Amino acid sequence: MFVVAIATGVFYRYGMLTPLPGGLALPNVRHAHSHLMYFGWVTPLLMVLISETVAPQRPFGRRLVWGLIALAVPTWALFLRYGYGVVALGEARLPLATIFSSLHMLVWYAFAAAYVRATWGMRRTPALRVWDVALAFLVLASGGAWARAAFVALDVRDPFLTTAAVHLFLDLFSDGWFLFALLGVWLARFPALWTPRLRLLTLGMAVGAPLAFLLGVPVALTPPHVRWVASGGGLLLALGCVGYALALWREVRGVERLALFFLVLKATGLMVASLPAGAMWGEQVGLRIPYLHWFLLGTVSVVLLARYAERFPSTQPAIRGLVGAIVLVQVSLLPLTGVWPAALGGAWRLWFAFGAAFIACVAACWVWMTMWMSRRAGQYAPAPIAP
Repeated sequence: MFVVAIATGVFYRYGMLTPLPGGLALPNVRHAHSHLMYFGWVTPLLMVLISETVAPQRPFGRRLVWGLIALAVPTWALFLRYGYGVVALGEARLPLATIFSSLHMLVWYAFAAAYVRATWGMRRTPALRVWDVALAFLVLASGGAWARAAFVALDVRDPFLTTAAVHLFLDLFSDGWFLFALLGVWLARFPALWTPRLRLLTLGMAVGAPLAFLLGVPVALTPPHVRWVASGGGLLLALGCVGYALALWREVRGVERLALFFLVLKATGLMVASLPAGAMWGEQVGLRIPYLHWFLLGTVSVVLLARYAERFPSTQPAIRGLVGAIVLVQVSLLPLTGVWPAALGGAWRLWFAFGAAFIACVAACWVWMTMWMSRRAGQYAPAPIAP
């Protein structure tokens, strides 16, 4: 899924250089890329990590994870071809990509229920406490998608409400489910980090995440009093990210330290966005895409690759090569924003973005091939990813 998602990103950058073949639309390719990254790559692997840590002998999430992957493939194809548009099936006109995407949520609910059953009565370790919050945010974030659908059905056109529903889904999914699930993965490995200071920071993050999603709503649409509440949530979330990065710096090595760097970069972006003037500046220069890549690609994907590579020791050189390519992708996004001096602009920026993404795709294929060959040779450890 990761290779296909990256390849779709390469295809998107190709579409920035020349018209896409087959009548494909550039926004649809972007939707296909982001949905596969969210729902076909990060979410299933996080669920694998959680289920294999909670119940290493009988992981409870394997069938559900395969169900998610089975749904992710047609959803990706439908978004690639039709986006959020409707498809004519006889006399009916249906938004097939949206329908398939909504089916993912049923699997999320099933995983949350399986998690509750598997952990009921267990002593709440630091990882379990954080994963409790992560699964709660997963369910809460899905409410944004249901709300957006309800607004369409009820013909609600208030720009703040409709935009806020989208960001409740996407941003709380990222800053709630992804972030807290990832913190739980770290705490499963380093439970001694669960000090009173870190517990307080985690509590602040749990309070801030359901408020910080409003920072994604354009400043012009957000009432001032709501904006300041969102700013408070963003600052709590940012402080927690920095606190975890400092605590983990002495525990992790190699590529995971780079992941912590991008986590701090994300926290810096949250702090800037917490100020209305900073948020307006970010909107004007177009920092939304780099900001998303700092966390989703630079932190989450790097940590997941590092954890999964523990099963395949022979993949370490390939993983380092892929992480180097990920850094190149991050750098290639900056010239596409308004932060880059206009005097240094030109078509080379699009070629640079395309080339960086292509290199990352080749590196991801290298990692996948190395893992496949290791499995064929029996050179892998079938132990849980997170001990």
